[in-house]
Amino acid sequence: MKKIANLFWVASAALLLMNSCNNGPQNAHEQAVDPALEEPTVGGDNTHIDYKVADHFLVKHTVQDVPSNPKIETKEEFDRIFYCTEEDKKAHEIDFSKNYVIAVLAPDPDLRTTVQPISLRDSEPNEIVFSYRWVSGSEQPDTTRSSIALIVDKKHEGTIVLNEIK
Repeated sequence: MKKIANLFWVASAALLLMNSCNNGPQNAHEQAVDPALEEPTVGGDNTHIDYKVADHFLVKHTVQDVPSNPKIETKEEFDRIFYCTEEDKKAHEIDFSKNYVIAVLAPDPDLRTTVQPISLRDSEPNEIVFSYRWVSGSEQPDTTRSSIALIVDKKHEGTIVLNEIK
């Protein structure tokens, strides 16, 4: 009987521990955005653009420099920078015939940082402004570079302007 009681307490503690590990955001992109950081819409020329975050992709260890152009328009270009498991690649395939990707990579791979998207807006003629901020963390033991990749519909064309908010 004592063994059953001990087994019950161990199982209860294990369940409690597993449940506490599942609380909170499941990835860095699920963080709430501070409404004070959201840019106001001004007239008809500064409109919000919908996007989807391309989760499950990591920056390859061979990428040394941050690309000068954040706009990625082909699968080959994307695959030179990002990788994921074959299973995730099939489940999260990006259709570059309909979409392009805006990629922002952390300048320092040694710091654990996350990118907090604030807004993606049409701006002046032929410009799309992505506003974001870095949330810095501690040093990380591996060299996985922090990043965010936004999937955007090709109907929103223009030069990508990155606006880092400090």
